[in-house]
Amino acid sequence: MPTINDLLDKYLREGMDDLAPSTKKGYLFHIPRLRQRFGHKDVSSSDIRQDVTNFLDPGRKKGLYHRDRSVAVLMSAFREGLRWRWITANPLTLIERPPAPKRPDLTLIQFEEFLQYAKAGTPAAQLMGLILEFSFLTGLGQGEVLRLVWDQVDFDKEVIRRTGSKGKGKQSVQMTAEAKELLKARKAEAKQKGNKSKYVFGTLEGDAAYTGAGFRQNFQKVLIKWQESGRERITFPQVKRLGDQVRAEREKARSADPLSEFAEFSQSLKLQAALNAPFYQMVYCLERMIRDRVTGVMEQAEGEGWWDSNRIDPEVRRKARDLNERERDKAFNQRARMIDYTTLGQLGEIITKNWDLFEPHYQSAKAVNNAVAELNLVRGPIAHCCPLEEEEIVRLKLYVHNWFKLVEKH
Repeated sequence: MPTINDLLDKYLREGMDDLAPSTKKGYLFHIPRLRQRFGHKDVSSSDIRQDVTNFLDPGRKKGLYHRDRSVAVLMSAFREGLRWRWITANPLTLIERPPAPKRPDLTLIQFEEFLQYAKAGTPAAQLMGLILEFSFLTGLGQGEVLRLVWDQVDFDKEVIRRTGSKGKGKQSVQMTAEAKELLKARKAEAKQKGNKSKYVFGTLEGDAAYTGAGFRQNFQKVLIKWQESGRERITFPQVKRLGDQVRAEREKARSADPLSEFAEFSQSLKLQAALNAPFYQMVYCLERMIRDRVTGVMEQAEGEGWWDSNRIDPEVRRKARDLNERERDKAFNQRARMIDYTTLGQLGEIITKNWDLFEPHYQSAKAVNNAVAELNLVRGPIAHCCPLEEEEIVRLKLYVHNWFKLVEKH
């Protein structure tokens, strides 16, 4: 009576001709495992089905992925055995494969750990990390990220145009500050390398998009090394789910009334805060507008590396770096731009130091200095959480109006 080893020998010679090369390669990987476990058994043995069922026992978590695929190879060999009349029935037909054990949810700390690991790895590992990070930041699925082209990215409107299946259901995804920085860094890197690929996350070899299979193959190589270091396996769906959860929590936090969580605050304090809030918003909008203007002008003149150029005073860079490091030491989220660690006064210094670049936008360097000094003065009560008197409100609104009337060029 032929054994399963005999069956696999004949299957190797005659039963694999119609398989795709990648499938055949996978089957060849699993056959030695099958020989080791079942090779000595007769092909018509009555206990094969039970042995294979035990082999697939979901309680034995380790190696279940490979065992499941090994059984698929054995089932294919048995089908050929039917055709050769070695057996009268395929003993594996009625076996139900157990569901794979559910993976625990990925945590933000685990994901950040993986990103650091990928960034320190090979170029392929770095690209895999970028693809996962971009999906996490935007909510785009694997296929959408792999097929994303630069024409879909609108930096001015800060959106990513999204194409639904078969070109239908187009919509835009808002570009967060983190996603924007990632894309700009990716574009700068492509320009430096002379890579003119239309794909944002194209293959390392040239102007092509990753296929799903190609991505999985490269991602698998990174994961093998990752798991060898004692960490849990990570999947793309886990990353996307984590990103969805984080964005939902952030949206919930923005829409909720944070003061409602604190019964300890008196109604009079809450009323003061509500009265101050519009003026905080006024200062916030103006300062962010100035930061964005400075960033845009400097980038246009010096490129992506403008912050490290001699256009920025080393002392300004040092103070911003110290604040950044202080946040990092306290395990706070890092802001996307170093300019976000500067004060309003330092923004004024950057503008006046580089007046040759900013002259087309502002009336005079003296006007900028005067306006910044005025704004720093009136924003004091807000920064120190003091109730605003009526004359302070009038002065604040006047100085903000002055910025647009006497500082900005029209």
